[in-house]
Amino acid sequence: MVKKPGLFGYNIETQVYSPNAPGHYPIVVLNHGHTASPDQTESFRGQAIEFLKRGYVVVVPFRAGHSHSGGMPVKGACYDVGMVRELAGDVVPAINYAKSLPNVDPTKIVLIGISQGGMTVAGLGAMNIPGVIGIVNFVGGAKQPGCKSGYYPTVQAFSTLGKTRVVPPLLTEFRSRGHAAMGNFCLGGTPPMAVFGLS
Repeated sequence: MVKKPGLFGYNIETQVYSPNAPGHYPIVVLNHGHTASPDQTESFRGQAIEFLKRGYVVVVPFRAGHSHSGGMPVKGACYDVGMVRELAGDVVPAINYAKSLPNVDPTKIVLIGISQGGMTVAGLGAMNIPGVIGIVNFVGGAKQPGCKSGYYPTVQAFSTLGKTRVVPPLLTEFRSRGHAAMGNFCLGGTPPMAVFGLS
């Protein structure tokens, strides 16, 4: 567990997968999507092992209210910039903890997220955390079912976050061409790898 500081701080369950050999390894942080499941302990095990085989220290934090973490899940009708920053705030203590490990290279960190985790890494990317050299967003940016404003709050969130982001998006994948266009515009152009969509 990693402690999130503050008056109402809580523990963030954080799994660490580490190579069984001496060295200073780059860090990859895997960020989960939103789910109602109370126990997500095994949700990224397969992906973590694949990164581990390739010489990464893998960190898997579980945001508030997920798996065995304290606090309540971040809730909101729309993915606005405040909600995205709140999601990102849960992951910062895990990143700081990872940077303190003796077998890591704290100057080589990549953040990966899916769905709500993709929005989370967008928020983290805008924080320009020292050592973070890239973000990967898989389908982070969907419209919340209860959001009466459509995609507007999400577009505004990406636009606002993009104005302070210096971390390059390595890959941004969206489910449709509409999402891809939004990401292309708000993230400041086509990432080095790809922005692509279906339909």
